[in-house]
Amino acid sequence: MEAAERFIAQQLQSWQQQVAQTHEISLSSLDAFPEPLFVLTETLKAYDFFYQQCQAIYQNRWAQPGTRYFSARYELVLDRQRWLLELRQTSSPSVQTIPDAPAVIYTPFFSLTLQRLENFSWKANSRVAYLDAAALIFPLTLRIWQPGDWFCPLGLAGKRQKVSDFLVNQKIPRMEKDRVYVLESQGQIAWIVGYRVDERFKITEKTQTAVRVEINREQSLAETTFS
Repeated sequence: MEAAERFIAQQLQSWQQQVAQTHEISLSSLDAFPEPLFVLTETLKAYDFFYQQCQAIYQNRWAQPGTRYFSARYELVLDRQRWLLELRQTSSPSVQTIPDAPAVIYTPFFSLTLQRLENFSWKANSRVAYLDAAALIFPLTLRIWQPGDWFCPLGLAGKRQKVSDFLVNQKIPRMEKDRVYVLESQGQIAWIVGYRVDERFKITEKTQTAVRVEINREQSLAETTFS
């Protein structure tokens, strides 16, 4: 097995050096390998991306340009026929900046997927939020809630409520409270992630474009430690 690992490392050395120098990965060059997903995974693990992320990255390689994937230290942006690697401005997983949608964000407890939609329909689902794109101002901020935070819960006719009171009313266990994130637009909470949308950002009859945000608790930055 050690011999096999040395052989593989030698075969990928020039490819990985090229990626390190250019900070980009060509889709056509990658697909020229017999096992492109394996090559992508071996290459991106040096940038803190883990296997489940690489699966999603490769499967969605023909997605909309601008789609972003985040590790603890790096950002991978899908461009035409290539991915671009960039060092993130912040390495803290507890406060993250989302430049635009589409994007895929990873926290220690979940992943978050953002999409822009012009034709959409929705059903009530705590895992998915539909926000009016016209009300959002990018970049957005994803962070753990703090004492003093407030928002206008959907269904309360625009009345303000402290996030702490909302969590108490929802009977969220103390351990879970410490893991609750908020999605902010210009300092205004648009969504208590996984729980409630803010009235100011809800979908209305006038909404032309929605930003769909979905939480996936099965995929998180924690997997980089145990994968």
